[in-house]
Amino acid sequence: MIEPGGTHAATNALLSWFMRSRVGIVPADPVDGSITMDFGRGYRATLVLFLVLATAALIGFGIAVRHDPVAESIILGIFGLLWLALVYSVYDAFLVHLKASSRGIESTSPLTGKRLLRWESLQSTAYSSNANWYTFRSNEGWAIRISIYRNGLKSFSALVSANITRGPAQSVPSGFYAHMG
Repeated sequence: MIEPGGTHAATNALLSWFMRSRVGIVPADPVDGSITMDFGRGYRATLVLFLVLATAALIGFGIAVRHDPVAESIILGIFGLLWLALVYSVYDAFLVHLKASSRGIESTSPLTGKRLLRWESLQSTAYSSNANWYTFRSNEGWAIRISIYRNGLKSFSALVSANITRGPAQSVPSGFYAHMG
């Protein structure tokens, strides 16, 4: 049996490994000076492994309780939500491409297309400790979320420092630079 402290320690070890394996400083594109903030191979491989395991667990538990509607609802409710969170994480890791430059933060994804959040249009910034991401919200209401597990965050923090005062946001959340190493 796994002790609750053991799972907490394993989770912390995995998240610490994600943080240590990031590349803080990434080279700027020689053409437009932008930096790319992507995820490392280890992070992506871990997410795919977890998605496969979660899918197998969801199917397995669903089959095991298929004749018990109450148990099936509980299993689908708990594991289904966890599975959806993993699907979103895989989507973010593989299909959301982020770049930053002196112009602003650029996001490209299948769901939102290509968007540029200009520094002058940056309305607010926030940090979610539950999701481990920073949210940069435009004055039009849409937002770009940047996970603390992406590469290039030290380079990104330099761009933020140099440009944040150009828009209404004026500052970053407290502790912003703690994750940028």
